[in-house]
Amino acid sequence: MECADDSCAEEVLEGQLFCKKHSSQISAIEDLQCPDGCGRLSYERTGWTDQFYVRIFTAGAIALLWGMTDSSWLLLVAILVVGWAFASNEGVTGRYKCDKCKGEMYDSKSMVEMMSTDKAATIERLLESGTPSANKRLCPRCEAGMVRIPIDYVEPDKHHGGGALGLVVSVVAAMIPNPTKHLDLEGCPTCGMFWFDSSELAKIKGSTSMKGGS
Repeated sequence: MECADDSCAEEVLEGQLFCKKHSSQISAIEDLQCPDGCGRLSYERTGWTDQFYVRIFTAGAIALLWGMTDSSWLLLVAILVVGWAFASNEGVTGRYKCDKCKGEMYDSKSMVEMMSTDKAATIERLLESGTPSANKRLCPRCEAGMVRIPIDYVEPDKHHGGGALGLVVSVVAAMIPNPTKHLDLEGCPTCGMFWFDSSELAKIKGSTSMKGGS
């Protein structure tokens, strides 16, 4: 996806709207408004970077040495490295969230970080055949009209109790197909942003399968 700066055609940084040259314009994100009229969207980065995992691994190695040598200063170093890992982690995925209605907005690259590649690709493909949104929401980024993206999904099996009765219930449940549920996402065909109402992203991420609905 191209940089959000109108004068630039460079690729954006992963999980962001701007390229490296115009990344300082991220402050403009503070002016994006919730499509439901709740007010300004907040911006944050989530997830764990490769550097975070490297630092946690380093802390684990130091802690292992502490266990072998019983040197108290090594334990202190391990704790400090863990604290540094969490404090310096900037996250791999940028998201724009409404603190009031809990809706979230992502671009295509960010969605791949939030769910499986197949699911993200399916949603992006369905955007091309989306129909006008009934609630006439406007894209927070470019203010173009967003389109409806119908999704059918199947929830995973619920866990049942233990024991013989729980085993029987689980076997019977496995023989009965889980019902297909439906939700409508919204996306912007102009700039490729996607809006998830509260809990919609969690439902798609946790589903055993999903496809375009009607």
